Amino acid sequence: AIQWLVDKKRRVLTKHIDGWWKDTGKLEDLLEANRLILETVKAFRAPDASVDAILIVDTYHHFEDRVAYVRRLAGALRKGGVIVNVDFKDGPQPVGPPPAHRIPRATMVAEFAEAGLKLAREEKEFPYHDYLVFSPAP
Repeated sequence: AIQWLVDKKRRVLTKHIDGWWKDTGKLEDLLEANRLILETVKAFRAPDASVDAILIVDTYHHFEDRVAYVRRLAGALRKGGVIVNVDFKDGPQPVGPPPAHRIPRATMVAEFAEAGLKLAREEKEFPYHDYLVFSPAP
């Protein structure tokens, strides 16, 4: 996903999340690490009209108010900018989160539309992921 953005001469803004990660195998440690990461992601703000692309990978299903979050992210896009959302396909799969944590493709498309974006492109080559590229709706 990032290579596609680079190949298309898009500006890639990164957000490095500092902190810790305890790999103890205990559920409470994993949940605490995820909570810290998600708080950092929720607080992230890019200046308006400052980026060419925003990449969301395997985290969309964690956002509490997804439409509001996507709407805020869309405000950071420059003219011609895109939001790329890569997340696990709906239904049972041999990898990824449990089916209850997966969001159907149609739901993602509808939520992005509610936030003012349209599905511009989609990559079908990934067996376990929906790879959806959204751009601001006219």
